[in-house]
Amino acid sequence: MMKPIYYLLLGCLWMATACQKENVDDPVFDVTAESLTVKAGEAVKFAFTGDPGLISFYSGEVGNDYAFKDGRVVEAGEVFMSFNTNTQYGTQANQFSVWASTDFNAKYNIGDVKAATWVDITDRFTIANSTTYTNSGSVSLNDIVVDGQPIFIAFKYVMNQPVATLGVGKTWRVQNFSLKSNTSIGTQVLADHVSAGWLLVYEGPKEETRSSITASTITMRANAQNTTAYTEDWCISQAVQAGSVDMGPDRSIAVKGYANSRLEEYTHTYAQPGTYKATFLAANSNIHDNKQVLKQLDITVVP
Repeated sequence: MMKPIYYLLLGCLWMATACQKENVDDPVFDVTAESLTVKAGEAVKFAFTGDPGLISFYSGEVGNDYAFKDGRVVEAGEVFMSFNTNTQYGTQANQFSVWASTDFNAKYNIGDVKAATWVDITDRFTIANSTTYTNSGSVSLNDIVVDGQPIFIAFKYVMNQPVATLGVGKTWRVQNFSLKSNTSIGTQVLADHVSAGWLLVYEGPKEETRSSITASTITMRANAQNTTAYTEDWCISQAVQAGSVDMGPDRSIAVKGYANSRLEEYTHTYAQPGTYKATFLAANSNIHDNKQVLKQLDITVVP
């Protein structure tokens, strides 16, 4: 007679325990700041009350802003391009030019290159006329950029014939390529010399290694031996996304977990002046339940 009663009481105790585990308490939590105004580079000290199981933090800076926890799309900004060139040897004119395309299919063979629509943008830039590297100037490409489509940049070198009347081919070099966008979250580097991922494509017979790409320099030059054939050298970038960019959600910083003891303070340093909404999210959570409390403070950062 005792066993059924024992098992009944044990079952009731297990059910009561399980029910308790399914629910969590509302987190008790609050935040104050030692000062709501600080200088850039100085730490903001936040003081906590309560002891929630989890605390996460959004500083309000780009990439760590609670307002964009569900996603951030950065609208296309003004796109600027720049590079340095030099030239030496030879006398042939009009060999070097600069092009842009938004419909190139990224198949790096001369047939597909020729099939694309390329815009000649050479005259927008300052191009070298000596061995001294010359800065091209920072030039807007906004009239070419198409939102939702990549842009490709190309440096083109032609060797015209006959050399006897048009002159011997020059050597051209390109360094410090930069493609940037001035957006709502600041200047973004879209591509540089390395990340542009340059590839060479030729029309006509081309001697190996005459034109080349190194970690710092694009070199374009004529054949050394076969000087009677017309050739084109195209040095083309990989696709560069210059329009609106979906950056995904901003992420929080984990400040405290269940394994950590009670936390009484936290510090964060803002590098740039501005007004930031510092957000702390406190939670008690298990597989059955999650209860949260949100605390926000406006922090002013001065120079």
